Amino acid sequence: PAHGEEPAHEHADFRYVFLTGRPTEIVPESTAARLRWSDLARAIDETVEPNLRIFLSRVSEIVGMR
Repeated sequence: PAHGEEPAHEHADFRYVFLTGRPTEIVPESTAARLRWSDLARAIDETVEPNLRIFLSRVSEIVGMR
């Protein structure tokens, strides 16, 4: 829907989930990178945005982890 001076429009969100069995081998390319590994259950529990929680729950169902 329109918001302020912005007309009504459509957009798409792209979300990525990376799964690994060896998270300790994955390191950020710099210390400034905001990266941390978490299991899906913890990510769902710590996420406050409802649409992101739904997304993570669906991923969890797909990979059979919850």
